[in-house]
Amino acid sequence: MQQNGELAKTGTRLIEQDAQLQALQVQQGEMLAAVKSKDVKIQALTLELAHIKRIKFGKAPEACSGDQLELCLAHVRRKFFELHAANGSPVAAEALQRIGALYAIERQSASLTPEARLQLRQSLAVPALADLHTWLMGMQPAVAPGSGTAKAIEHALKRWPALERYADSSSFPINNNAVENAIRPIAIGKKNWLFAGSERAGRRAAPIQTLLGTAKLNGLDPLHWLASVLEPLPTYAQTARSICCCHSRTQRSLKSLGYGGSAGRLRAHS
Repeated sequence: MQQNGELAKTGTRLIEQDAQLQALQVQQGEMLAAVKSKDVKIQALTLELAHIKRIKFGKAPEACSGDQLELCLAHVRRKFFELHAANGSPVAAEALQRIGALYAIERQSASLTPEARLQLRQSLAVPALADLHTWLMGMQPAVAPGSGTAKAIEHALKRWPALERYADSSSFPINNNAVENAIRPIAIGKKNWLFAGSERAGRRAAPIQTLLGTAKLNGLDPLHWLASVLEPLPTYAQTARSICCCHSRTQRSLKSLGYGGSAGRLRAHS
């Protein structure tokens, strides 16, 4: 009898171990599926990053023809600005002066109608851009290959058709500073958001950031707006109940005075 009891216990343990093994196999399968899913996401992000790099470096992606690409003149200016700050390069100083003239034209057109802005760009910016391009082409063989000056000039010339495209439009900006300023808080905060705790926490944070961004777009102070929403929340349920009770008392009072009706309509009792 004792031997039979031990055999029964051994059989029970084997069944439990087999069940645990099956559970581990299921868990392993789920983990492999999750890894494959993440690999797919990584591949998609890699393709998207490649798409962005093609735009950033002036190479139009397959889905976008060269005629649709416009690049930022501020990035070209930054190359020469950093060069001038580092060694006082006279070539960089000349480039900054010429680019500054283009920005001066843009300041003149800020308050104009789109038609007038296009006319001003055509009459002033287009010739200035042509002079800048001719000057850059002439300076390129005169500077040392591989130098900071040569790299700054090459950076501009490789992207030139997309850089001057704004001058043929009444709506294109001369740079994308407005967009970069809008996404700067995201770029600054992204390292902190790595510690959101989990993917679920990140998904919860995204709607909050969307609400704050929407408040900004509507001219609201995000902090003031958020405080005005959050502060009434602890007493919201009580306030709602008070309003319902008040409405019920008002209805009873009206009925006692001989008035009937609903949905805000008052009808004298004849």
